Amino acid sequence: MFSYKEYLDLMLPFRSFLKSYDQALDSERFVISRHDVEFDPNRALELAKIENDAGLKSTYFFQSCSDAYNITSVSNRKILAEIETLGHEVGLHLYVSHLKSYDELTFNKEVSLQTASLNQILPNGIKTFSVHRPKSWFLEIRKDVICSLLNAYGPSFFEYGENPKEIKYFADSMHRWNYGVPEYHENFKKYQILTHPDEWFESPNTQHQNYHLTYRAHCENFNKTMQAENKVFETYEKIR
Repeated sequence: MFSYKEYLDLMLPFRSFLKSYDQALDSERFVISRHDVEFDPNRALELAKIENDAGLKSTYFFQSCSDAYNITSVSNRKILAEIETLGHEVGLHLYVSHLKSYDELTFNKEVSLQTASLNQILPNGIKTFSVHRPKSWFLEIRKDVICSLLNAYGPSFFEYGENPKEIKYFADSMHRWNYGVPEYHENFKKYQILTHPDEWFESPNTQHQNYHLTYRAHCENFNKTMQAENKVFETYEKIR
């Protein structure tokens, strides 16, 4: 499960109907492919290249205040630029876990704060956001546009409720398809498919195997940073 081959097998049948959020806004039929990047921008770039080779276009949402990665680092700025060059869109993966309820002024300030760094990195700025682990208080805000940005959970893209009638939603959160495996349903003409690049790898893997891959990648990247920034660390590595 969760190999790149499986990903392509799932997504290629939707290819001719893929649209960005702004294209889908006034469309009677669409498939939105969305990626929330939680831990590793390098995995996001790898998937973006695979999609580009297969003629697939997606929106990649990055956190600007993540403890897992620094979106403003030189290497990650290059990754975002390359993802856009490959024809994909880049948006904000908005972190609101520290907010306990909805207050419009506080929420809008948070959107503006987290959007600022991405707008400085990307020449054309961003126009879309998705919320990280959305709570019911956010999902109940039924607005397509918030702070001049398209909301991935807005009513034109996401149907809030247990029995959607118009928009089918799929998500691979926690290494499983809680809303079913992506496939066409006769009753739906609109789809939003959320995947996380951190969950997918060249070979099939379980949830625990994927955790290990992600953890080891972070360790290796941190070691490279330590070696580049601290000459003493290289000596420590030799005697450890």
